[in-house]
Amino acid sequence: MRTLFIIILLVIFFAFDQQSSNFSPVMADRYNFVEIDKSILTYHEQVYLPVYSHNYLAEVKKESKYMARVYIINKSQLEPIYLLCMNCYDSDGVICEKLIEESIKINPLETNQFIVNTSLSGEGTGANVVLDWGVKALDIKPEIYIEMIISSSTEQVSYIGRGKIVSDQDEILDRRPL
Repeated sequence: MRTLFIIILLVIFFAFDQQSSNFSPVMADRYNFVEIDKSILTYHEQVYLPVYSHNYLAEVKKESKYMARVYIINKSQLEPIYLLCMNCYDSDGVICEKLIEESIKINPLETNQFIVNTSLSGEGTGANVVLDWGVKALDIKPEIYIEMIISSSTEQVSYIGRGKIVSDQDEILDRRPL
């Protein structure tokens, strides 16, 4: 019985460890990478998401790392949205990972998720994800949020945060080309 319990724990541990790796091939196959002339997009936004890298769990009496996922949901029934770039910054504000380098088309009513490798955020309090998206129709805005999960053998804590708009179309275009 004890051997079975240890095997089950190992399976759960390795399954969770594989989930925290960044950009697994299974997920990458789901993305619809496209080349798009960004000048045809009528609206752009830049969205900020905070990512906590770790938390203290009382049961294990040590800090434990979060697994984080970014979700982007296209609520439109008719028009796609385009995810143009997504970067992860460490606690010092330095890019530690480019989560996507090619534009991704998110079809109507489609949801995409991206794994954030929180181990890259260093020793600080966390990381930050900033993403740019655009659409051809002005009345379409995606739902963007982040889920952070931390687990131990008997505890699991989950936080959900919503994306905050940090720049709209005019500010983004004034600052740098898309």
